[in-house]
Amino acid sequence: MALIAGVPGTGSAAENAPGAPGRQPATWAPANKQGFGTSKTLESKVWYTLQNGGLSEVYYPDLGTPSVRDLQFVVSDGSTFAERETDSTTRQARLLDPKALVYQQVNTAKSGKWRITKTYVTDPDRSTLLLDVDFESLTGQPYRLYALYNPRLSNGKSNENNDTGRTDGDALVAQDDRTGSALVSSPAFAETSSGYLGASDGWTDLRSDYRMDWHYDAQSSGNVVQTGRLPVTGVTGGRKATVALGFGGSGGEALSTARASLTAGYPAVSTKYADGWHDYVATLKPPPASLRTDQERAVYNSSVMILASHEDKTYRGAFVASPTMPWAWGTNPGLENPSGAYHLVWARDVSGKAGGLMTAGDTAAAERALRYLFKRQQKGDGSFPQNSKLDGGEHWTNTQMDEVAAPIVLAWTLGKTDPDNWGHVKRAADYIVANGPVTKQERWENQGGYSPATIAAEIAGLVTAADIAKANGDTDAERRYLAKADEWQAKVKDWTLTTNGPYNPKPYFLRITKDGNPENGTTYDIGDSGPSAADQRTIVDPSYLELVRLGVLPADDPDIRTTMQVVDAQLAENTPSGQHWHRYNFDGYGERRDGGEWNFGHPRNSRTTVGRLWPLFAGERGECELAAGQDASARLAAMAATATEGGLLPEQVWDNTTPAGQDGFVAGRPTNSATPLGWAHGQFVRLAWSIREGRSLSTPSIVACRYTGTGCANVRPPGAPGTPAASEVTSTSVKLSWTASAPGSSPVAGYTVLRRDTGGDVPVGNTETTSLAITGLTPATRYRFVVVARGADGATSAPSTPVEVTTHGGTARVDYQVQSAWESGFTAQITITNTGSAPIADWLLAFSFPDDQRVVNGWSARWSQSGQAVTARNEGYNARIAPGDSVTIGFTGSGTAIEPTAFTVNGAPA
Repeated sequence: MALIAGVPGTGSAAENAPGAPGRQPATWAPANKQGFGTSKTLESKVWYTLQNGGLSEVYYPDLGTPSVRDLQFVVSDGSTFAERETDSTTRQARLLDPKALVYQQVNTAKSGKWRITKTYVTDPDRSTLLLDVDFESLTGQPYRLYALYNPRLSNGKSNENNDTGRTDGDALVAQDDRTGSALVSSPAFAETSSGYLGASDGWTDLRSDYRMDWHYDAQSSGNVVQTGRLPVTGVTGGRKATVALGFGGSGGEALSTARASLTAGYPAVSTKYADGWHDYVATLKPPPASLRTDQERAVYNSSVMILASHEDKTYRGAFVASPTMPWAWGTNPGLENPSGAYHLVWARDVSGKAGGLMTAGDTAAAERALRYLFKRQQKGDGSFPQNSKLDGGEHWTNTQMDEVAAPIVLAWTLGKTDPDNWGHVKRAADYIVANGPVTKQERWENQGGYSPATIAAEIAGLVTAADIAKANGDTDAERRYLAKADEWQAKVKDWTLTTNGPYNPKPYFLRITKDGNPENGTTYDIGDSGPSAADQRTIVDPSYLELVRLGVLPADDPDIRTTMQVVDAQLAENTPSGQHWHRYNFDGYGERRDGGEWNFGHPRNSRTTVGRLWPLFAGERGECELAAGQDASARLAAMAATATEGGLLPEQVWDNTTPAGQDGFVAGRPTNSATPLGWAHGQFVRLAWSIREGRSLSTPSIVACRYTGTGCANVRPPGAPGTPAASEVTSTSVKLSWTASAPGSSPVAGYTVLRRDTGGDVPVGNTETTSLAITGLTPATRYRFVVVARGADGATSAPSTPVEVTTHGGTARVDYQVQSAWESGFTAQITITNTGSAPIADWLLAFSFPDDQRVVNGWSARWSQSGQAVTARNEGYNARIAPGDSVTIGFTGSGTAIEPTAFTVNGAPA
């Protein structure tokens, strides 16, 4: 047993931990997450994930860089047992707030001795994760609680960890050459140590004699694990703690960040975190009435927030596929080292997430996505990389033609016909004409050839590009694109529809043909332990429905109908969560038959691994059923039924084959695949709104009009109007002004202003100009308005970004008083008095600091600061100020105690 060379707070140097570099290779946590969250602010560049009862990967400083492997707690009585949360408890994870990503884990010891409840938020002002910890002894006996933290800073390579760890006072600090982390607690850690996984880490220490005997620093680079004992006992008076995990460019910066968040306190930080999400959700359209059950509404609410959280905060518009590393992507350094894959950016994924957010009312996110695709991802030849890092740099180097087409369709959907966007569209469309219809890879990324799904995307891209060309007066490009689209639409069946395959009824679409001849028995290697020489006529795929979803073929096309029967017979399975589909025959991208993780290297033809069921297919099928005039509600319910308790949708769910039926392998429930999968969440949101509208919102109307004769009344909508600006605000009226929309297929005929209410968007006025005076409003009330453009052909645009307006109430007076001041800070008290004759409701105080002062901690209001601008919004209990009454609020600030010179209450000077 090592001697104690130093303890927290003594200032003495701790002994260097033995066993460097620790267990190798280092791995990432499994991908079946229970929770995922981040602040809605850009200042906080940290994302957290939850898995198996503990904290799993934390991403910092961007969504492509995991910097934490895990953090969990250990409980001991000091003499007879030591138990970890992840392997000694029954676990529950839940979303506490339906309109904020506030997740809570409740872990109850199987021994019946203790329970830990942890609630997670990130600090909106800093890159810190805060945990509210409630440690409860279920026996009445006092226990010891230890935090066990495994950093893996800067997406460190699995076999070249260069983290070090040390104790700094009562804090645990880790650092590599780019990033630092700091773990602190209130009450402060009583003991600390930093060691190496499997050699000198805290769990190795505790499980040996149930006490913390080692107090090391990990001075050499390696797979560091840090341990801190919290001075809580689980009995009355010793149950609560707050743990802060801060990040920065160095260990010292991370420690300052963590301590600042801890000083602000969990109540204030969590309130501000939730308020940020509440404010965002309030800008969206209310959930559609197509959501019939509580489960569907809960999954919808979580989906819009999870989609928004998939966007990076440095490279805006970069939406990753998933904040996870499933199976071998997190354990096999031969695949990606440092890790990549799912926390990379695919143009197809970005377009799908943008479509989901746009249908939910966040048009601005879709516009950021398009800017990212065109300005960062698009290559010089007009194509797009198979995937990219967040900065847009190419990562995997193949080309998927549907990814070249998707940004074009997104630009058309957004009404982006300006010359700059047209330049990007033209390069992409020219690339499709020159290189299609064959694709090096289809959307499952392991086969090339003639894919009906890819060809559908290419046709849709060319038809929408032709319309944008027309808007820019380029008739030659318009003609070329339409001619090529028409040619491929006429030949897609010749290339991909077999009449002599082994399945019935015939004919049916194939997943892909290698030679453009679906009657040939051409063979190819499926990959992923599948057949090495499968006849292409034996392989079908639900992706043929892209022909319907993208408007290339009608839903009642007889070949679509026969293919549907074949695909259902070959790939569909009924589960307790509804009907779901495999990707294609012989798919091996999924767990082994014994439930173990997927990996490369299994022998061909062994069928060792099995691709399971993908919930997103239920959404795609639902959109096609809408095109056929059918009810798609069952598809929405099936998707919702696959979600985790916290509202996360998985990439795959268990099917009815081995190991189904065994403990932990329930058909229709999530596998260990990527969860959450942003693609699935975007599909769920889009299907919900498609059901409400009675048509697929994925279908470009101009494509459907050309080839199926439907959707012709909504060929190309106008672009979204600019964000409205409010002026001439009174107690009962406001004037809104906005920039004009770009015309669609017809000139803009006018605009409709809508009030965004909880029950839906309510029209308040129409105008043919770009401004409108709105009257009849309630004094001292906060409103949100959006503007929609109307084309002469009846087409309507996506809504503008909302504007928030608070009408004036009674006259207010603000009294500001510095109560105390010291060298580096001060406290101030503010009194708001209603000097008018009408009540002030839902008040918002605003002012600006004259210098670099900061609000460190506030009370009696919800405080926010951006630069020098500060706002304080009422709490629920003090929202109404009657005439003659007042409310008093206050804050602790950093910097010099210089009084602000101007205040407003609900936008009016005070």
